[in-house]
Amino acid sequence: MSLELGDTTFKRRQVSDDVDSQEQEVNDALLTKAKERCRAVAPIALEVLQALASEPAWKKNHDDSRLLLTLIPLTDPDLVTELALPDDTAERVSSVVGKLFSSDTSKDDFIVNVILRKYLRTVFLTRKSVSSRLAAYPDPMAGRGEGIPGDDASAKPWKFTDVRAIPFLAWAVREADKTTVEKNWRLILPALLTLVDDNSTPFRRRGLVILETFLDKIPSETLESGGLSQVIESAITPTLNFLPSLTPADESVELLGPAFAALRRLASKTTGGDKTKLLDRCMREGVLHGFVHAREHPSIVALLCRQMGAIVAEMGFHAVKHLKDMVPLLVGILTDPFSPAAVLDPAIDALQAVLRTCWPRMSDWGEEILQAVIACWLNHGEDEVGVKEGLVRCVGMLHATLGPDWSGVVKQEPQLAGLFSQIPRME
Repeated sequence: MSLELGDTTFKRRQVSDDVDSQEQEVNDALLTKAKERCRAVAPIALEVLQALASEPAWKKNHDDSRLLLTLIPLTDPDLVTELALPDDTAERVSSVVGKLFSSDTSKDDFIVNVILRKYLRTVFLTRKSVSSRLAAYPDPMAGRGEGIPGDDASAKPWKFTDVRAIPFLAWAVREADKTTVEKNWRLILPALLTLVDDNSTPFRRRGLVILETFLDKIPSETLESGGLSQVIESAITPTLNFLPSLTPADESVELLGPAFAALRRLASKTTGGDKTKLLDRCMREGVLHGFVHAREHPSIVALLCRQMGAIVAEMGFHAVKHLKDMVPLLVGILTDPFSPAAVLDPAIDALQAVLRTCWPRMSDWGEEILQAVIACWLNHGEDEVGVKEGLVRCVGMLHATLGPDWSGVVKQEPQLAGLFSQIPRME
């Protein structure tokens, strides 16, 4: 019995501008029919396969590889959602896969020899699709790419004709141990960079998410040898420019979060001055550049504030060089009477990270920050509980750093009593 997705491959093809609408309708009908067929048989087939995988006779007399190739893609939540299968499908399939690997099948051998060498190499590493960035790190079994790969099924079967490819890649990276990733990174990274380079938001996002997992497992020594870290960084950073108006705001949010996460993970595997330089670029080319181009989009501003706080925390005192840019941006958000709570909360968190990390230089900015905190309290403090608590913490941090007596401020403006409630008053 087989439920291989290859039997119901989604016939995705790039449709050029001159293809008539009738052919497009036929192609869409094939895709819809394939989805409906998978959706109809998958729940019943999974019940059968789950039972078979538990039978000792099945394990003894059958090669698990084909069954695993059928099941593993359905451990991917994104594919399960695309197929509109029951929400618990990925969890149930993962349980079956786990039982199969608990027998005589070696997971690491299966990942390397079946998934990476036999399957993904043929899908991703064609001459047209290998990223030119990896010229210094060629796959031992693949030809080098030349030029920009075409956006069609012949160049990108993983995108147009085989929906199993990305779930296989994600599963292999997620399930491989660190030793397997270290020894076989040349079989993994070209496919990841191909995804990260793609012009379609969903595929680029998946590539960035999987890349973060890959970076978590690959040793720092491997990244730092021969400039591999720079190769990966140069693949990620163009995504930081996917901003309005060229990119819709919702797609920017989808891409920026994983891109920042991957860059910060890369920085965590880097040491010394190289780490500081990478985080500097994340701040300048990512956060600060993003504010310039997307300040009118609250969802992006909130994301950039969260990234600012995280980067400052990771940079430590080296972040003081960015105070002249960060403080005015945060002050602008706090003093805007129309800033929504969804933006104020991450902005206040970012301000706390700045105060906590850069406190030795706060004497230059303390008054400006305090005025912004007061303005935010008067505009929003009574309405938003989270904002109110965050502002009180900011005042406490300012007081711990600067230590002034602010009792006179409260006398002039009684509405500020709550803001300064945790500050000891001088008699």
